[in-house]
Amino acid sequence: MKIPDMDWREPGNSFQVIGPTSQRKRPNVPAWMHDAEALRALLLKHFPKLESDPRHRAPAARWLRVIVLYRSGHSCSYIAEELGVARGTVRCTLQRIRWAQAGLSTKFGGPVGRRGRPRKNSNTIQTSSEAS
Repeated sequence: MKIPDMDWREPGNSFQVIGPTSQRKRPNVPAWMHDAEALRALLLKHFPKLESDPRHRAPAARWLRVIVLYRSGHSCSYIAEELGVARGTVRCTLQRIRWAQAGLSTKFGGPVGRRGRPRKNSNTIQTSSEAS
């Protein structure tokens, strides 16, 4: 069968190649994820006993593995399959890593420190009207 000679640039003589139905969007990777010193500082800040305690080493290794796979452009589904966990676990881990980098609590994303009303300070500064 011979293909007819056509000019594909003319309207009506062209076709569109359709890719996969779910085009995967490349993740927006922050610049600090590519910096080895920033990653080391982040892991040591949130896992201070990284070198000595296995209870710190295991989650730090999981965080690092998620970061490395994520910055390589892999999806949460692929990372979850690679680590053998649920996709939601990977998404929550990435959110906790972002919160940690921003200086927020990794449990609920709020500020780090004591919650609630501040304690009453007994050593208040006396004003001039109270001193007389």
